[in-house]
Amino acid sequence: MFSFAGISSTYNPMKMGMELLYMPRFDVDAWFDVVEQRHPKATFVVPAMAELLIASPRFEAADLSSLRICSLGSAPVAPGTVKTLQDKMPRAMVSNAWGMTEAGPAFCFMPEEERDKRIGSVGKPMPPTQFKIVDENDNELAPRAIGELVVRNPGREREYFNDAEATASTWRDGWLHSGDLAFLDEDGFLYIVGRAKEVIIRGGNNVHAADVESALYEHPAVREAAVASIPHDVLGEDVGAWIVLADGAEPSDATIDEIKSFCGERLSDYKMPRRITFVDELPRNATGKVVKKDLPNREG
Repeated sequence: MFSFAGISSTYNPMKMGMELLYMPRFDVDAWFDVVEQRHPKATFVVPAMAELLIASPRFEAADLSSLRICSLGSAPVAPGTVKTLQDKMPRAMVSNAWGMTEAGPAFCFMPEEERDKRIGSVGKPMPPTQFKIVDENDNELAPRAIGELVVRNPGREREYFNDAEATASTWRDGWLHSGDLAFLDEDGFLYIVGRAKEVIIRGGNNVHAADVESALYEHPAVREAAVASIPHDVLGEDVGAWIVLADGAEPSDATIDEIKSFCGERLSDYKMPRRITFVDELPRNATGKVVKKDLPNREG
């Protein structure tokens, strides 16, 4: 209830006279039980939850036919994950949405007829919300150029409580600076690349963690993955990956070599994860997001 997503997903169903099924803590089996027994029409999950659902042995046989909306949000999601969910729920609208509490009612919408043509997009802004992509000097960038997403809504700007400095750095000249790296295509559809603070600068090359994570999630041995920078004496930063293996996969050197080879077929060399660490679970906060600063042995 401390974010715009939490508040809206609670009060909007209530305003429409609908029942809300709230899970105080996400659990894969409990989620399947609720959907199969209570038959909800819509669900909201963060990408990490979606990956856990797909990896579950219950996924293939689960009855998800009641769902008409499956909304994902809070972080970039691998296009393959969206497709897997859509194939499982062909009658549902499966979409990855963008939003942030500071932006309030800023909302994206993906028309059904565009869904298969705009793989990876979170949709177009709904009026009166405006999006643009800017460089480090706040100059607007051309379509498909990656920069920071800035957002504008009519009316009074929001502010951080008792923090004028943070407010001034986030809202500038009427635009909210999101801290998200993204691009707009020629038709104004938005694609989220990742967080600016998560860019890995490897020998002068910018590596977006989400690109590497998407490749890792395509490997059948990978159940969960997180990518972050690790120190390098010469390059400054290098690419590290933390992986929770799928059931039956062995945490061996051979598995590491196989995953690296798999990534080599999908990623440029400078994006390749140089160090892979197997973990039992990824550190997460209360909303299910991976807390990358708590990844083990990141500085080692």
